[in-house]
Amino acid sequence: MAKPKFTLTSDLVNIEPESNTENQLQTTSNPPVEIPSKKVIRYERLSLNIRKDLKKDFQLWCIQRGFNMTQALEVAIRKIMDNH
Repeated sequence: MAKPKFTLTSDLVNIEPESNTENQLQTTSNPPVEIPSKKVIRYERLSLNIRKDLKKDFQLWCIQRGFNMTQALEVAIRKIMDNH
């Protein structure tokens, strides 16, 4: 068995008690502010059969305009549904 390289002693480690600043902040601050809850949006997976070249063109189009493909498809589906 190997010898330990050193032993931790009070000479090597300075131990200080925890400060109570967190407790003081909680008691002196204003009453807690109610945080509004976020609306959870659930997504479903959609599988499409699409031509390879069309998918590649669509990916490039989305990148050039700062969209991700999901956002762009959601907008397109909504527009189609609103127009018909």
